[in-house]
Amino acid sequence: MQKLFSGLALFLIVLAWSCGSNKPMDATKTPNYFRLLTSGSDFDSLSGEPLSAKHSRVSTVKVVWKVNEKGIYFIQSKYYNYHSDFCNAQFNSWETLETFNAANYHTNILQKYCLGNLNFYSDLNVYTLELTASTEYDTDQIEEFFNQVKSSMTFPSDLRLSISTDYLIEKESELEVPKISTSELYGQLKFQSIRSGKVYGRLVVLDSLTKNSDVTPTDIILIHGSPLEIPLCRAIVSDAFQTPLSHIQILSRSRGIPSCAILNKSELDELMALKDQYIELNISNDGFSLRKLEEAEWIKYAAMEKPAPRLLTYSLDKELLSGKDLDLKSKKFVGNKAAAFGELAQLGRKNKSSFTTPEDAFAIPFYYFNDHLKRYGIINDVIKLNKIQDPYSEREKVDSLLKSIRKSIKQYEVRVELHRNVEERLNKSTFSSFRFRSSSNAEDIDGFSGAGLYTSKTYVKGDSVKTIDRAIKAVWASVFNDQAYYERWSKGFDLTTVQMGILVHRSFPDEEVNGVVISSNIYRPSFIGITVNLQKGDEDVVSPTNGNTTEQVILMDGGQFLNGKEKVGCDYISMSNLNNYQPLLSKEQYMNLYYAITKIKERFYFSNFGDDNKGYNNYSLDIEFKFDKNGKLYIKQIRPA
Repeated sequence: MQKLFSGLALFLIVLAWSCGSNKPMDATKTPNYFRLLTSGSDFDSLSGEPLSAKHSRVSTVKVVWKVNEKGIYFIQSKYYNYHSDFCNAQFNSWETLETFNAANYHTNILQKYCLGNLNFYSDLNVYTLELTASTEYDTDQIEEFFNQVKSSMTFPSDLRLSISTDYLIEKESELEVPKISTSELYGQLKFQSIRSGKVYGRLVVLDSLTKNSDVTPTDIILIHGSPLEIPLCRAIVSDAFQTPLSHIQILSRSRGIPSCAILNKSELDELMALKDQYIELNISNDGFSLRKLEEAEWIKYAAMEKPAPRLLTYSLDKELLSGKDLDLKSKKFVGNKAAAFGELAQLGRKNKSSFTTPEDAFAIPFYYFNDHLKRYGIINDVIKLNKIQDPYSEREKVDSLLKSIRKSIKQYEVRVELHRNVEERLNKSTFSSFRFRSSSNAEDIDGFSGAGLYTSKTYVKGDSVKTIDRAIKAVWASVFNDQAYYERWSKGFDLTTVQMGILVHRSFPDEEVNGVVISSNIYRPSFIGITVNLQKGDEDVVSPTNGNTTEQVILMDGGQFLNGKEKVGCDYISMSNLNNYQPLLSKEQYMNLYYAITKIKERFYFSNFGDDNKGYNNYSLDIEFKFDKNGKLYIKQIRPA
């Protein structure tokens, strides 16, 4: 009887060690944790979606190692969102989150645990141990943590340490464990969920978007690469991964449509087999599913949504406004881009050591665009165009009117007084090259960014081609670009109320780094951090050319995890091949960028700019920046994301 009791006790101890719970065991429930993973099925029974959706087709299990003990706690995702929740419940410590974070994300005498995520990438059939951007364990502890995880996975598996943070990149050469770099990981992924959702439509395959007259707003399109113009549609599928601010990303958010990128040939073939068929497409972070629709079923979804009419507001004033006189209140005269630029410039002057804006800026108001249309009778064609209810049933007429309006705008001369006033301002500047940039009341507004719809032009002093008049008229004419017209039509904008101002500032003939920022962590809503996409030199960061990869990184304040130490953590998603897959900025530059964006975010959040109803952490601004050859940070533009 004693032996039977001892055997039963030993069995119960082993059971608790391998399938533990801090609550009474219930056979109908999954365990709170495992101490060993004996198969991929064990991992699956614990796993959930990562808190950060920076990669697709990834499942994760949180792991805890009690420092100086053997074995790992593999945590049940259904029960615990955070490491601290598990540790407090399982070990009865009940520390505050601040105390827990300050003690356990770097090697120190108060540390009780090493914390990480065990990720499984189905596209690669690889497991990775991932540490947060703010984790700073010493190399011996990282190696021991990794080896504890490895020895606790008793089934054949390919486990590697993910070198995805600035700290781990520095320590990489010292770490004697299997590793995988950000670039190696990113380069082998085959699927990217951009925006989830289910839609119904005809699948149209477009090899080129130079002619897309067959596409209607009820279609689902499969495209190549990252084109700058994408017709109205119900969903977008690309064969290339998209950067955070590619036009596909922006349009998916602005239009509220699902989109994804598929690199796997067999999956692309599966999609291609349904070309010109009516389908159901369902996109999630785990992948996509397809279903062919019968005609009777498709009819339910065939109707094209008609936008509600929307009048835009504006005021007319002839005065050119200098950069120092621009602020958010100026938008009714000069447009949203110029007004927001002025607000940025004011903040930059208060924080000279942090950032600045392009010099010698001023704005040309709506008045001159409005006057140009009326003085030469161009407004009559605009009115005709505005009366067309369904442009897809009258495409030839729409195309003809758009071409006629653009031609007329460029054909007639701008007012002499406007040319003279602009020239006088530019002649006072020591710079020789300037950018003339669109600043409309139909862009950079909440729910409609207008990114890429309008034209910017360069003026160069003494150049016979790059003249003031040509720059002005090119920007004005871009109001009637095909893509701009159809995008505005989808939002119901009354064309007769669309106005165009122009923001002028010195241009950047060269730069060390250029990039864009989203002022929130787009991969982990409500969490701290900003999302940065940058590239070396002046290479396009939004639509990379020649297969180039950009640097994508999430920056976050790591002080709370390092006991108050000043630290901006870098969580890399991809690296630039133009910089040999190494970080593009120094630690000081990342920190400068992070704190500059933080100041800008605070200023605009409390100025009611864009959608500020989702809370501060989720408040998203689309911000363009550059570092010049001297390492100086310029903030070039800001718009609601």
